[in-house]
Amino acid sequence: MNFPLQSGEPNKSEASQAFSLLQAAVNSTADGLLVVNTDGKISIYNHRFLDIFGFSEEEAHDQPDEVLLSRAITKIVEPEKFLARVRELYATPHAESNDFMELLNGTILHRYSKPQILNGEVVGRVWSFRDITEQKKAEASLLKSEQLYRTLTDNMLEFINLVDTQGKIIYLSPSTKQILGDNYLSHVGTSIFSLVHAEDLEGAIGKFNQLVVERKAVKAEVRYQKANGGYIWLETNGNPIVNEDGSVDTIVLASREITDRKVSEEKILEQNFKLSTIADTLKAKNEQLEEFTQIVSHNLRSPVSNILSLLDFYEKSGDENEKKNFIKMMRESGSKMLSHLHELNEVLKIKQNKDIERQWIEFSNALENVKQQLSVLITNTEAIITSDFTQAPKIHYPNIYLESILINLLSNALKYRHPEKVPEIQFSTTRTDAGILMTIRDNGLGINLKKYGHHIFKLRKTFHNHPESRGIGLFMVKNQIEALGGEINIFSEENNGTTFTVKFG
Repeated sequence: MNFPLQSGEPNKSEASQAFSLLQAAVNSTADGLLVVNTDGKISIYNHRFLDIFGFSEEEAHDQPDEVLLSRAITKIVEPEKFLARVRELYATPHAESNDFMELLNGTILHRYSKPQILNGEVVGRVWSFRDITEQKKAEASLLKSEQLYRTLTDNMLEFINLVDTQGKIIYLSPSTKQILGDNYLSHVGTSIFSLVHAEDLEGAIGKFNQLVVERKAVKAEVRYQKANGGYIWLETNGNPIVNEDGSVDTIVLASREITDRKVSEEKILEQNFKLSTIADTLKAKNEQLEEFTQIVSHNLRSPVSNILSLLDFYEKSGDENEKKNFIKMMRESGSKMLSHLHELNEVLKIKQNKDIERQWIEFSNALENVKQQLSVLITNTEAIITSDFTQAPKIHYPNIYLESILINLLSNALKYRHPEKVPEIQFSTTRTDAGILMTIRDNGLGINLKKYGHHIFKLRKTFHNHPESRGIGLFMVKNQIEALGGEINIFSEENNGTTFTVKFG
């Protein structure tokens, strides 16, 4: 055999030195090298070739070329296929080959062959063999992982989207067909935000930008448009795929439908609201009941006790004049009790009569009617009454309630005027987003709200020693206003007047 690995005394000539350097270079390469002449003789092979095919250097020295080649061929899984390829290459001397082969021990080789040309003629063929077993295993593992990932994503019930940092869709799992229809793949390349409900769009974009900038997982609940034009609720978990350099170019969005849950939540919220409304109504009813109980207990007990005592005195008396006096006193007590019952009945009517007929009323006309009813009191007090209804001149409201509100608030302002001031009372209306607001200001006695504020609108509560104070007016006004969904508030300071604001419902 003619190869450079045979032992012997080295030739110190320059050619010998060059050949030794070439030999060292060939032996240090990671590829197995083999040069076969056109007559089938081996001219060169290196250590790596022997390692790959399982030969020792001594064994290679002692074997004829054809035996070494035959033994190498027997280590190939498909030797006939290899030999057929060799014959094909030697039949076309200038052809090159670049393919793969597998050894019986499982080693996979990348096989490369090119012609060896000397003075323009093909004198042999150079073969190189590289062990790519680990590379093939890695590729197979990667392929398996990709196939597994593809199988998982293709069969998951969740909807998987891959998008870039601008929100453009890169991949859609087949499960998205449930939302987007059979042509779901037509959405690849479009913006993920084109599917989001307009009301949820701003929040979805904010979450997405947070995910891209902060490179942290986020969760969002948004409505996505279906192929039929309707919307379903999806809970979406977004995760960035962070590259080795810390950059992000791909986002994974995993979504699942939560429409049923959201519908249930809406029903629960609606039910809670109804229950809360019922609870508030019951609370108000209980407060009313407690208030009425106190009124009955306090205001009716005295007349009844008085009547019973008078009856006892009447039965024991023998004086006719005295008996007549007892009868008179019993009648007065009975009248007071009847008056109390009438007042309670009026309040109950207000509470229950929420569907009372409404009509368009000019505030100026209603105030004028009230002023006529109180003309004597206004004249006697020399009160100055002004009004400005230009911003909201009229209202759709029950006339009987509006006049009741005006007459009670105006009579209160006149009744509790400051003894050292001419009464000045101002009425005005404004239109707000919540509806019409009426303001009534006076310069009267005022009320100490820190002391009496929590009793202002309660029945039978009075705060001034006025002979006509019964504690009925403000209680009636509050109930009339609130019965129609409105609200009344008071702002007052002792000796500095009072302001009432009425928000009409």
